[in-house]
Amino acid sequence: MEKIIFCFSALFFVLISSSMPFASIIPPEYSIDWSNCGIPAGAAATPVKRVDIKADFQAVGNGKTDDSSAFNKAVAGASGPLEIYIPEGVYLLKSPVVINRDNIYITGAGADKTTLVFDLNGTTSNCITIAGTVSNDYSKAVDGF
Repeated sequence: MEKIIFCFSALFFVLISSSMPFASIIPPEYSIDWSNCGIPAGAAATPVKRVDIKADFQAVGNGKTDDSSAFNKAVAGASGPLEIYIPEGVYLLKSPVVINRDNIYITGAGADKTTLVFDLNGTTSNCITIAGTVSNDYSKAVDGF
C-alpha cells in the first residue's frame, strides 16, 4: 500500500511540475509602470538627464565582454537626477556596481530584453551596492504587484 501511495505521489508531482514553469517573466498586465520611479507621490517630476550605457559609455552588451567599467563610469559621472538606460542585450559584469550618488534611476529595454549577468569569480561581494543619502521621503506601493 505504501508503494502505491509513493508512486501516485511521485506521478502527481511529475505531472504538476511539468505543466507549470518554475520561473517566468511577469505578464504585462501584472507589471508596474516604473516611469516615475523615485518621485514622491504628488510631486512634480524633475527633469532627468538620460544617458545610454552603450552609446555614451561604450558598453557592449554581448554577454562576453566585461561591461563593469561602463556601468561604474556612468554612475561616477552622474550629477543631478540621472537615468542610466540599458538597451537590449546581455551585460556581463565581473566587478560590483557601486551606486554612491543620489537621484540615479536605472532603466532597461524590458525584462525580456535587458539582462545583467554577474560573474564575481566566487567572491562574496554584493552585485550592486546602493549607498546614497538615506531619506524617509518615500511613496508606498499600493498596487501593481
